[in-house]
Amino acid sequence: MLIDSGKPGAYWKGPIVRMVKIHIPERSDRAKALATITLRERVVCLPDNLFIVPEAALEVLRSVGVAYQELGRGGMNYAEEALRNSKPAQSTVPLVEQALAAFRRDLPELLGQRAGQWVAYQGDNQIGFAPTKTELYQECLGRGLKRGEFLVRSIEPELEEWVIGPGTG
Repeated sequence: MLIDSGKPGAYWKGPIVRMVKIHIPERSDRAKALATITLRERVVCLPDNLFIVPEAALEVLRSVGVAYQELGRGGMNYAEEALRNSKPAQSTVPLVEQALAAFRRDLPELLGQRAGQWVAYQGDNQIGFAPTKTELYQECLGRGLKRGEFLVRSIEPELEEWVIGPGTG
């Protein structure tokens, strides 16, 4: 099946995926839901305990006893729009922006000393290195930091522009 996405030259080949926006109020249910669903499906996490999951994930949630409230349905554009319109917690935005600036400032030195590794920043402070992104996230979360309070980046040159396809010409 070939579906026109409405964008010039953009088509989707395959089954149509319906996305559902849900709210999971209980912390224990959120943990169970994410541990179960992320093994099988893509999950969009939004502020205020909101999630967008494929419709098929709802049956999985019911089977493991997760209580949720359905807030809306749509296609892939629905998920993209919700993500685009969500706003991060304002208190963490300056911290992450500061961390990104510190990473970019330190990048030339990091490339010379630790290329291919991962580095974490909290604000202007470099807080750790690890060979994998997962290890570094676990270290930061183990220190009690929350997502959005730190930045993890791969130590590799940043590309200003991506060119995909034949030469630029």
